[in-house]
Amino acid sequence: MAQIPQPSPYFQRPPKSRSTALLLEILLGLFAIYGIGWIYSNKVGAGLGLLIGGLFWDLIAIVVGVLTGSIALICTIPVNIAIVVVSSIMLNNYTKQHPEIFG
Repeated sequence: MAQIPQPSPYFQRPPKSRSTALLLEILLGLFAIYGIGWIYSNKVGAGLGLLIGGLFWDLIAIVVGVLTGSIALICTIPVNIAIVVVSSIMLNNYTKQHPEIFG
């Protein structure tokens, strides 16, 4: 009977880039696509939560914007920027706390 080769216990994935994670979060976040940097950082649950929550928030912003004649953009644009800033700061802290993932 042929033996199935076992994976080497010494194989390591190359470390992920902190700057790539932050750039994904910031640049895509400016286009209201939140959480991609978290997904890249192996925090899929947090990333999907931000992505789905962000899409829901965008739907609300569009509806309110249409109903108010775009006056609601005065409130929604700063909220979008705040989401990007807070998410990026939290992602930066996460990447600093996990040097085993990030080189």
